[in-house]
Amino acid sequence: MKVSYDPEVDIVRILLSDAPIAESDESKPAVETWVRNLERQPVRSFWLPTATDRFYPDFICKLHDGRILVVESKGEHLWSNDDSKEKRRIGELWMERSQGACVFVMPCGRDFAAIRRAI
Repeated sequence: MKVSYDPEVDIVRILLSDAPIAESDESKPAVETWVRNLERQPVRSFWLPTATDRFYPDFICKLHDGRILVVESKGEHLWSNDDSKEKRRIGELWMERSQGACVFVMPCGRDFAAIRRAI
């Protein structure tokens, strides 16, 4: 029997978890609500511009503290390629320019603790 691994299932479990993921509030999870972002839907989806196209991160979340969390999942084999590096730079710039209102994270493979550390 072939078993496939879907990192998005683990990310969704983290986002829906009742376990607290924000150190500042141990009584509730940090994520208030989330959506799976749609690719190639520039009118309906969240996107960031790249040098040649648009980047549609995988998940958009509203945190209980009002911040917006954007998660782009990447397997370890893709995390260090040029496309992923560009997306990380763009996401980090977007986060920096938000002056604390937004968080961007691109976990490497199964490092889902990166989401917890980011928020």
